[in-house]
Amino acid sequence: MTQALNIEKADWMVGTNGGKDYVVIAREQGIALGIKVVEESGGGVACFGVRIRAALDPNPPADQPLIIVPDVAKQADSIFPIEYTKKDYDRSSIGIVAQGPLPPTLEDFNKIVSSKAGTGTMRATIIGELSKIETKLLYTLEDIADWVMSGVAEKVDLIRHNVYPNEMQQAGKTPEKGKVVSVDFGQGKTKH
Repeated sequence: MTQALNIEKADWMVGTNGGKDYVVIAREQGIALGIKVVEESGGGVACFGVRIRAALDPNPPADQPLIIVPDVAKQADSIFPIEYTKKDYDRSSIGIVAQGPLPPTLEDFNKIVSSKAGTGTMRATIIGELSKIETKLLYTLEDIADWVMSGVAEKVDLIRHNVYPNEMQQAGKTPEKGKVVSVDFGQGKTKH
């Protein structure tokens, strides 16, 4: 049954780094589908968007019988038929991201963010993928897309403040008080 997304009451899935960073948006037959916002930058390149992941359900409903899931990737294809780009025994995932070289100015970066290469079509792509399984979603497509795009906007703002600090300061824009602003300028590898 679809309901409004209340992030404080949502179930979370553990990601590769061991933190609960995927919001569970669907569950069936021992497999949960989660979504998280991603952002990475470094070496003159930036990436922002979302990752959708199918993995073992961390909190299956009590009324569901215990089942053995021998191969999550194979099961995920039939339960949640999304165009997964990464698959292994424990999980399947797809990244819906905008990525590329960082332009020299904040103005140029903002043009990319608002273009079709950036957030312009990201929301439509997310809705397009999730509409394939809309009847299985725990929350409405609009609520999921709104929450995700709000998170993407925050991540893009982190990139702005860290890559273009002088221009942001000149524009009188500072990070929210108490907000941790950090960008990984390390390897820049997308984790599965």
